[in-house]
Amino acid sequence: MFCRLCLNDRELCGSHIIPEFFYRPTYDTKHRAYELELATFGERYLQKGYREALLCKPYEDKIGKHEAYVAQMWYQQGVLPDEMLADSLVICGLDYARFKLFHLSVLWRASISTGRMFERIALDADAERIRQMLLSEDPGDEDQYGFFAEVLVDDASPRVLHELIMQPLGHATVANWVRIGSDSSGQTSANRRLANRRAAWP
Repeated sequence: MFCRLCLNDRELCGSHIIPEFFYRPTYDTKHRAYELELATFGERYLQKGYREALLCKPYEDKIGKHEAYVAQMWYQQGVLPDEMLADSLVICGLDYARFKLFHLSVLWRASISTGRMFERIALDADAERIRQMLLSEDPGDEDQYGFFAEVLVDDASPRVLHELIMQPLGHATVANWVRIGSDSSGQTSANRRLANRRAAWP
């Protein structure tokens, strides 16, 4: 089968769309995340996150270098706080290339995934441009595919919801800026529905 990144005919890995380390806070003692479908309130357990045969081993490892950097920074170095005590958070001292290539890789994988979780992500012609950037490890200029992030916070406290992953809502591109949104309309009722259970949002 053909690797979606290098386009060569090679054996493919079970590639995570969202990296595994993001799921760790959602797992229970049996290494399972609880998935809740908002539209139908269907429930199931999810293990190892969402995976798909997308990349060959050399390019899985290539992207994995950027994942390792972000995992170390985000969780081991504790850059993201456990509580949001202000309206915004500015993080300095990041490795621009690795940080940006990591986020572009997640966006690109979501756009080519056939999974229902990512069905609203469609990059059209931008998918090929981003593939070329990932292939050459070129993060591009600061005004090319810039992005910002939103932190999910508990309704009743400033606690950051590390254990919650929501389905990407969609995208908009303006002059090579990409904004990814999450459907927050059901967050409050969903939090009540989940109570204290850990969840991966489908």
